[in-house]
Amino acid sequence: MTTVWRLLRDMHQVTQCEYEAANYPGYYRSEEELRAPFLDEDSPVVKAGLRIESLLMQHERIHIMPQRRKEEKSVVSSFTRHGNKEDLDSSIPKFVSAIRSWTEYMFTQALSSRSSESRRDVVNSLYDLLVEHIKQQDIYTSEWDNIIAYIVITKE
Repeated sequence: MTTVWRLLRDMHQVTQCEYEAANYPGYYRSEEELRAPFLDEDSPVVKAGLRIESLLMQHERIHIMPQRRKEEKSVVSSFTRHGNKEDLDSSIPKFVSAIRSWTEYMFTQALSSRSSESRRDVVNSLYDLLVEHIKQQDIYTSEWDNIIAYIVITKE
């Protein structure tokens, strides 16, 4: 995604300021960091009577793309050879759509000084280019790791 966003900057479709403003403000906490506010007797969390009843961290590997046979070297040729090019053509846009659902706001916000039509056009270009960029990659060497924390918090 960074490569494609940089390409839009280099093509002067976004300014340097807009390029820098597109920043995913996520921070992934470890189990220790998640528990910390509940262990400090002076924290507002403990003073409010909140306690962790249970905490489960689950690591999942998400395979959005169909799996390639090990003996095959070229993604496009392997799909074409086996009559599954349509699987590739439909999987990549679905993958990009899933990413878009939680990243689009960041690009739209970075373009906030523009009209809504201009923002929409640039953001649509970004995701269209991302689909094409991914098609050029060996997508089978990429996996999406997802770590989810399920926390049940009670109030005393």
